Amino acid sequence: MLKSKYAAVESYISDLLSFQDNKILHQPNAIHQDDGENQLAALAALGATMHKCNIFVDQQWNVQAIIDLEWAYAKPEMQLPPHWLTSRAVDGFYDAKAISEYEAILDEYLDIYETEEKRRNGFLLQAPAMRHVWKSGSFWYFYAVSVPKGVYTLFRRHVQPLFNKDQSEMDIFNEVFF
Repeated sequence: MLKSKYAAVESYISDLLSFQDNKILHQPNAIHQDDGENQLAALAALGATMHKCNIFVDQQWNVQAIIDLEWAYAKPEMQLPPHWLTSRAVDGFYDAKAISEYEAILDEYLDIYETEEKRRNGFLLQAPAMRHVWKSGSFWYFYAVSVPKGVYTLFRRHVQPLFNKDQSEMDIFNEVFF
């Protein structure tokens, strides 16, 4: 049941960050032990509504996915470029080569997106916003707050260096939060 609606992205992001904090505080084994992912998967499976419409199988009737719309949610649409253009997870950009590869494909993607947006709408709105999000570094911040498994890696590799170029290897995350 929806308990609140967000009138602005800022309050939504604030709640996402609070969620991250609460997860760390109230379920520390989910991030400090290997079994955390397994526990969450088990909880999701146990809570799923087992109805034939929610179970996806392959040609040999092997279960491929179970969906449960009870766990689905809607969030504000942030104008983020898709991170998957190079088939990497958002926290999988380990080095400058991976980022350069993504940026080249993103430029091509956004050129096509701009052409289509202009043709359909007669003006540009989304493509310039996505270019700005990438160029400003906001791309990393917004994915960090919305991808629970990537928050630490994204902060350390991409967000912290935006504000601390001279000492980007400094472990400020641990000094502040632990």
